[in-house]
Amino acid sequence: MLLNVFRDLRYFIFFFGVVIASFSMYLSILVNELTDYEGIGSLGFFAIALRTSLGDYDFDSFVKNSDYDILTWIVWLIIMIVGNVVFMNFIIAVVSQSYESCMQSMFSQSFKVKVDMISERESIMNDADLANSEWFPNFIIVRHPFNVGENSYSDDNNQGEWQGLIREIKRGMRLQNEGLRDDIKKNAVKLEN
Repeated sequence: MLLNVFRDLRYFIFFFGVVIASFSMYLSILVNELTDYEGIGSLGFFAIALRTSLGDYDFDSFVKNSDYDILTWIVWLIIMIVGNVVFMNFIIAVVSQSYESCMQSMFSQSFKVKVDMISERESIMNDADLANSEWFPNFIIVRHPFNVGENSYSDDNNQGEWQGLIREIKRGMRLQNEGLRDDIKKNAVKLEN
């Protein structure tokens, strides 16, 4: 599920990187030299734009190195508005949407994980274990969703979903009993003859 969240965020991260790169180019034009970011070259401007867009307000260190003080403050204000307000709200919306889609598929994912674990366990069983009728009875339970309303995965409708599962189990047991009765009747007829 966590991979789905990052998959949903890939376009946001790409667009955010492009915007930060453009702001770093503006800063490289406006600021003469960086004293705080020696050793990383022009990536220092990218680091400043990223820090500023994430909410670090220390901008005085390179405003003093700029010949265009007012224009540098305007770029800082734009970075703050775009970075903090727009992008942070956008990332909250994307993560919320990813969380909602994960919660909707959580019920089916839990059954998939259970089936995978059962399959893994059965793959390491020997032939004697697989022939054990106590572990593997002669019936199978087939489960399908039981829709009560529009959204069968909500908390209000889980009771209806369980009722559908119980109904299927009862139906399977009734069919198994009818089959056994028919076999008993056939055997009783054979014994009478």
